[in-house]
Amino acid sequence: MEVTRSGEWPVDHLALDFLETSAELLGRLPMDRLHRIRKLISPFSIALVVFFDAGRSFSEEWEQESMLLYNASSSPLMLSKARDLGNTRMSLYLKAIIAMHHPPKGELSADEARGVLQQLIEVSDSDQIGVAARFYLARAPHTNNHAEDVTRSSDAYLQLYQDAPNRFFGQMAFLKHLLYYLYEYNGSASAEERLAEMEKMGEGLSIPDLSRSFHHSMGEAYLHFELSDSKAFEHWKRAHEIGFANPSAQADLQLRLGKLAEKIGKLEFAVIVYQDFLKTAPRDDRKTEIAQRLAALTSQMRKPASGSSP
Repeated sequence: MEVTRSGEWPVDHLALDFLETSAELLGRLPMDRLHRIRKLISPFSIALVVFFDAGRSFSEEWEQESMLLYNASSSPLMLSKARDLGNTRMSLYLKAIIAMHHPPKGELSADEARGVLQQLIEVSDSDQIGVAARFYLARAPHTNNHAEDVTRSSDAYLQLYQDAPNRFFGQMAFLKHLLYYLYEYNGSASAEERLAEMEKMGEGLSIPDLSRSFHHSMGEAYLHFELSDSKAFEHWKRAHEIGFANPSAQADLQLRLGKLAEKIGKLEFAVIVYQDFLKTAPRDDRKTEIAQRLAALTSQMRKPASGSSP
């Protein structure tokens, strides 16, 4: 496929980059496990160094794989522990992704980091580190040819998803491909056709947080391209059902979903989601406005329809 820059993406899509460096992506994990980091799992677990609480275990393989996401705070600590454990493969991986995100602070240049990731992939492209390395190597290298860089990255993300559709980084790669395909595409397929294609592919996402991000992005896209308020509503409704672990993110979605529900005439749903907002964000600066809106909607719904008998 061919892609090129077609203008700024909707602001909400920038949240995907935030998710890569945030515990929000681990929203299905108990938050106390994320906040009370105590120990390292030993190299016996598929040679993967991850953090966990004493006596706690990861219930899904994707939870382990997700710990390989770059994080400005935890990745350097993980690198130190991996070196202490003598885990060379993990050490090389962490050193490379740290360098890719912060070249001046890393031990490698960005180009050297990409070379290290390629070497790790050549050893194994299907173990946890190999799949994670493929994800980060797929990132656009930012040369002088933007369209070519984005095309290469988008294709690499799609290939990774096709090769590892049930893996954490495979599904993360699909979300990356989704954004490129929707917003930087320069082929003959219409926006409506591209959305339909991504809609079908995205139904295979099995990790709750990534499925939520998919539906959130699809709803945003249907509004961005001015194609269907009702489809945008259905996608955001599904995202809301899965929910954000972060109350602020959940509250923002509830407000946008409520306003969209009003727009398409689903007033009863708007009332429910506004009520949820007031429970989710009782200290939010917008609570007074939403409480007033909720009261107005409730009053409007109680009025008899025009022309009806008393």
